[in-house]
Amino acid sequence: MNTKNPKRPLSQAIVLLVIFVLLLILYGMLKGPSLDLTKFTLERQSGSFLLVSTLKSSLAMIEGSDIGIGFRLEVGDLVQSTYDLVDFTWKILLYGILLITFSKIFHESNIVDTGMYIMGIGFIVRIFSLFVHSYRQKMVSMGSGIIVAGLIASFYIPVSTLVSYRACEFFVDHIEKDLHKQLEEATKDWETFREDLSLKEFSSSVRSGALLVKDLFLKLTRILITFTCLIIIRYLLFPIIVAYGFFILSKSFLKKKFERGESNR
Repeated sequence: MNTKNPKRPLSQAIVLLVIFVLLLILYGMLKGPSLDLTKFTLERQSGSFLLVSTLKSSLAMIEGSDIGIGFRLEVGDLVQSTYDLVDFTWKILLYGILLITFSKIFHESNIVDTGMYIMGIGFIVRIFSLFVHSYRQKMVSMGSGIIVAGLIASFYIPVSTLVSYRACEFFVDHIEKDLHKQLEEATKDWETFREDLSLKEFSSSVRSGALLVKDLFLKLTRILITFTCLIIIRYLLFPIIVAYGFFILSKSFLKKKFERGESNR
């Protein structure tokens, strides 16, 4: 029963060391492209944020201005509802920019690199457990847990960034680009309308002005609702999917280790 092959722990240690080196190489391959995509996405979303901010300030100005009693009574509620939607989209974009900025800070400050150090400690504990007899199972469980923690800490941000960008690029990027163009055109139409706005014009044609604003606001509403849904998909849905994938993998990994440990008792 005690005739164990002394080469077996050594070969297992070599396998664990090779796995760690491969993960280290994979991390180096993912980190650079992930940082580039983070910078690119931050630049693009900042442009969308400025566009929506311009639209928001314009709506705020017209909402608070007095351009005629009849016109204001007819269009005031529509202005308010559209402004609320623009404000909601503005907040979602701000939330997305904050997430991207945090991701950029984690990359540039090398905070995500600490995950590799944590993983390295886990592999050291795991390899050391191969050569001891007392408390071996506890060391195996602890080492495996540390490896999973380091894996999540080091790979979650790069993987979630790449998955979110590539998935959105494949599924909804063309829709987002088209919506961005429509939003730019609608914003230009609104700016032109606001610049031409005068009390004399509306005092002579209140109804035609109200219909013009109504059509413009309905167009903006459709664009903003779809645009907001795409932002939520990009910054909430895909990162949650990646997080759930990490959770399932880590759970199955730890469960396998615990079951193996129980069978070895």
